Amino acid sequence: MLSDRKPAPRILIVDDVPQNIQVLANILKEAGYRMGFAKDAKTALAHIDSVQFDLILLDIMMPEIDGYELCARLKADERKRDIPIIFITAKGEIADKTKGFELGAVDYITKPFDVQEVLARVKTHLTIRDYTIRLEQMVEERTRQLIHADRLATLGTFSAAIVHEINNPLSHVLGNAKLIKMVWNSIKPLVKEHTGQNEAAAAKRIFEDIKAIEDIKTIDEAIENLLDGCYRISRLTNSLRTYSRRYSNTQRGKYPLAEIVNDALQVVMHKLKLEGIKVEVDIQPDLIIESDQQAISQVLINLIDNACDAMEGRGGGKIMIRAAYMDNQIDIRIIDDGPGIPETIADRIFDPFFTTKSKDKGTGLGLFIVRNIIEEYRGRIALVPSKGPGAEFRIILPNKAMADDEKIDGG
Repeated sequence: MLSDRKPAPRILIVDDVPQNIQVLANILKEAGYRMGFAKDAKTALAHIDSVQFDLILLDIMMPEIDGYELCARLKADERKRDIPIIFITAKGEIADKTKGFELGAVDYITKPFDVQEVLARVKTHLTIRDYTIRLEQMVEERTRQLIHADRLATLGTFSAAIVHEINNPLSHVLGNAKLIKMVWNSIKPLVKEHTGQNEAAAAKRIFEDIKAIEDIKTIDEAIENLLDGCYRISRLTNSLRTYSRRYSNTQRGKYPLAEIVNDALQVVMHKLKLEGIKVEVDIQPDLIIESDQQAISQVLINLIDNACDAMEGRGGGKIMIRAAYMDNQIDIRIIDDGPGIPETIADRIFDPFFTTKSKDKGTGLGLFIVRNIIEEYRGRIALVPSKGPGAEFRIILPNKAMADDEKIDGG
């Protein structure tokens, strides 16, 4: 009997012979499994649409739609392809079994049924499915940890530059605050002198003083400059806060892509300035992307950072970031005019730990993580083939839906 610590696995039996269903039902019921039944493929599909099954026992020889065709349909459906299928058959020919395995079946049970064989094969494949689900969850969690670690490593790499980017407006703020204090000290005696007088007369006396007027103008300008510095610091710290938080599916929402790009550029701005690289952004202002804001920002930062490294020491360069709607998809391009990526390594750049950088500059995980993030959003990323200098990465993300077989090319 099965343990009652969690719901028993649910098994769907599909066979057009009621006696076969009855025999299997008795065997599996005795073992404590939950079950569903269908006498044809159409009924089976309806059941699978409405109930989550852990395993399917599927007869091959059925009218209208046979077991092979039903198996092929299930494996073509992303929501159902992971359900293991064991074929029920009286056939013993190798060719028939091979066809079933090629279609995606995991095993066969031959009629007449042997109780111990049925239970052993069912238990084996349910156990494998359980382990597979757990392993996928572990891989997903480890991938998330890796992505977060890469994000923190990127912040560590940029930390000195980020401090510099904050220090510039901070010095601006401090200087203007000192200026306001100095000017205030110069006009404070005049204000005190007229304190207690008629307000209109006091105001008139102060504004008749030319020096006071000049000082007030200076204060006004200093306040504007001070606010500008504060806003610059605020934008940068908000970008860093967004970028550094841990990834979570619950944080997905709808964001203007232009805002995500601007946040990413804030993080790498000092590196761009240091290398004299100009960035050209061409994004439709109404282009909305449904995603986790920080995940897409991480993709952009990795790609921009790689472009900066490729153009390091050249004394200039240009990166273009373009995006537009394309049918039901979003087409994003990141293009640089650097030396480009050699054709001999183009098919390896997304592999984990592959890098052409020195050990102190790269781990070889940047593009691997970029691809994982994009694929999690059911998107694709590719290096557009080019025989000339420069590199172009193209990202296709679904706007409403994207066909699984959508092919990315340079068009």
